[in-house]
Order: sequence, then C-alpha cells, then structure tokens
Amino acid sequence: MYAQHSAPGVRAVLDELAVGRLSTSDVAKLQEELAQELESDPFANDPKRGNVEEKLLVHSYKPFNAEARAESLLLQQHDIVDDDPASHRLAFVTPNDAVYVRHHLPVPVGGGPTSIAVGECRFDVADLMDESKFRRHRVKAVLQCSGNRRSEAQREARELELPDPQGLPWKQGAIANVEWEGVLLADVLRAAGVVPEKKMVTTNDGYERHVQFAGADVPRVGDWKDETGFYGASIPLRHALDVNREVLVAFRMSAFCRDSLLVDSCGSICDIVRHLCCLVVPSKQISNHQSVVVTGDRRTA
Repeated sequence: MYAQHSAPGVRAVLDELAVGRLSTSDVAKLQEELAQELESDPFANDPKRGNVEEKLLVHSYKPFNAEARAESLLLQQHDIVDDDPASHRLAFVTPNDAVYVRHHLPVPVGGGPTSIAVGECRFDVADLMDESKFRRHRVKAVLQCSGNRRSEAQREARELELPDPQGLPWKQGAIANVEWEGVLLADVLRAAGVVPEKKMVTTNDGYERHVQFAGADVPRVGDWKDETGFYGASIPLRHALDVNREVLVAFRMSAFCRDSLLVDSCGSICDIVRHLCCLVVPSKQISNHQSVVVTGDRRTA
C-alpha cells in the first residue's frame, strides 16, 4: 500500500530509526498474515483504463500514475468552430484523455462519493447542479505535479554522484490546463450556515481556523483501514469564504461530468482533493500524513 517505503532512500532512513529486530518466528507469522491480506488486491476495483499508452506515459499501475506524452501536449488544442462559443473557450484546454493522472491510493469503489457532508448538512450533485440553489462558476487553472521533470534532477544527481531525488521519474508531461465547473465553496458553506464572523475565522488565541477537506480514498489492506491516511487538504476559513478566491466544489472537468466531487483551490497556487466526501468547519490545520496544506502564497506537502 505504501510503496514509497520500499524506495532505497526511505529504507535507509527507516533503518536508522530501528529500535530492535523481530524474532524469526514473529517475522514468519507476520509474513503469513500479510500474504492472506494481500489476496484481496486493494486496487482491484480501480477503473479499467483500456489502452492509455497512446497518449500517456505510465509510471505505475498500482496506484495508477501517468503523464501526457510530449506530442499530446503539443497537439492539445481543440478545434475552433466560429459559431460555437464553447470551442473558443476550450481552445487551449488540455483534452481530458491527455491530462496527467496522479494517485496515491486506490480509487474508491464506484468512483467515489457523489455528495459531501458539511456539519449536519449534506449536498449531493443534484443540489450543486441546481442553478436555482447555486450559481455556476468556471475556473481555468494550470495544474502541475510537484514532481514534474524529476527525471532530469535524478539524471543530474547520478552524474554528480549525489543522492537520488525520491519519487516517480516524471518527465515534462505532469502538467495540464484544465477548466473546472462547479459552485463556489463559499456559497456551499453559507448554505450550511457557516457565516464569515471574525470569531469563527480565528481562535481565541489568535490562530487561523481552517476548513478541512477529506477524500474518500483511504489506504486499505484486507479488513484493515487507515482512518488517518486519507488524502486531504486544508485552507484558512477566511480564504474559503472569500468569493474572489474562486475556491470551487467542482463536478465537471473541461465540459465533461466527473464521477465524483472535488475541491479546487485556485489563485497563486492550485490544489485539488478528489473524491471529496466531507468538510470539517471550523477546524484546525490538517495534519494527517497524506495531506496538503494550502495557504495564500505557497503549498507544503
């Protein structure tokens, strides 16, 4: 499940933190239990992607990670039709089948949740798509994996006999220009009764309150589930309530309906939590080990 633990650099760090050695009998027992658990492949329900190698360079299948081939990005422009405004709007948007794919965990069964919980309230896709309840918004954003072009750094590190930068050997294709469509997170929070009062935005000791976003993709092996290992993010509550920041709960990607909801925080940074199932408001900054903290001017992982 945590493939990164097997990377040579990570193993070296873990070896330094070892506090003892298991007995031979304990090792054998654990290996037997693990073999039984792994009979149930946690990635078995991932989407069947067919022949993706034509446009994508696949780096791993479990979890699935792939980037656009260079020629796909160079030829990404949609056809422009004079009497079709949508074709002009999407002219320089990366086609969906050429958008890079970055997964840390198995895709939730069924493609993920189609509703989100905000406190005691719950909103499903039908609610969010109802324009009598929520105004529709579109936001274009260039997405890039933080490891884009890592393969170049890895090559230079080997030439200079330096430690290898750890991670997938992304080339230059982990980047895409995407148009998201959805509703403002600020509108969803207000519909759930969250109002922009100063006492809600900061704590009594002056710390900023955050909105936590929890994805439904969590580590599972057999019957075991890591309750704290979900992929999540958090942003300051004042950012979430600021309509000018255009933080979206999105249900369409470049004019195509998605199979689940996501939150997209755009501005000087851009971050996404897919398979969105829950918002925790107000809350502290997120700290689970599969998290991304989004602030006004930078992203830390």
